[in-house]
Amino acid sequence: MTNPDKNYVITPEAAQTAGAVSYWRAAGSISIKALHDAWVAAGLDPALIRKAPEPETALRRAVLDLAERKHVSDTTEVRVLIRPCKEQHEWAVVEETAVKGKAPTYRTVAIVRFAAGQPAVADVSATAQEHDSILARIANGFTAQQGLFDPADITGWLVKLAYANGAVTLRDSGGVYFIPRSATEFWTKAANVIETVSGQAHRIFRIPAMKNTEAVEAIIAAVTTEAEQVATEIDAEVAKGVGPRALEARKAAADALLAKVASYEELVGQQIAVRERVEALRASLAQVALAAMFSSEAAA
Repeated sequence: MTNPDKNYVITPEAAQTAGAVSYWRAAGSISIKALHDAWVAAGLDPALIRKAPEPETALRRAVLDLAERKHVSDTTEVRVLIRPCKEQHEWAVVEETAVKGKAPTYRTVAIVRFAAGQPAVADVSATAQEHDSILARIANGFTAQQGLFDPADITGWLVKLAYANGAVTLRDSGGVYFIPRSATEFWTKAANVIETVSGQAHRIFRIPAMKNTEAVEAIIAAVTTEAEQVATEIDAEVAKGVGPRALEARKAAADALLAKVASYEELVGQQIAVRERVEALRASLAQVALAAMFSSEAAA
């Protein structure tokens, strides 16, 4: 079967041949505990699950949830707006009143900030009732948000998870990834867990990709682009001068990149030209490390 939107052939057997093209759509929050339990039940390593949101992030999300619009009458509408303050992790709760035929008026109701690691509400013009309501909603939201992943959390995590399993992006802007054959079983399990826990609000699409000419061309182009970018970044960093520990980290990155290129060469059944670029980078790093060692010994 041919996908009319892509230049590759897809068949049920294709995943055994090359891998899968994957992209996703995220909507709504996911319980961290539910995800953890389902992840473990599927036999996946819980250490791969991203960390829970930082308290500051949880508070920001709780504060943003205060935003609302209230229809008071046919001519009046009140909106609660959230505005960041100059101080970090501090927000103003602003009430906007719009009366038909008049300019909107604004009232800063309260300031929400961290105090000893907990949310605090400082009144500006809030009544006692408004203060209690805001504080209760913030406290409840803060607690709830610490146990949730939002769509941005899941999307960022999936990108890192894909790359950790040898994926390459098929678009310069990201969003569509090729998952190599060696990782498709893991990717399917992970996708099934996320989709099930989210009630299908999060969808991770996997299109089996046969190893035909167009697919191989797309894969080689993606691997080449990534390898060239990483190599250029390492070259630039080393040119500025790096210490021994940083140099070792760059050598490890070059080794990992070379291994990734090799794995894709095995997948597509041919040598990828960018291998020469990465091998030259690895040799250059070795020379820099050797020169640094002799320089250090001479200084001693």
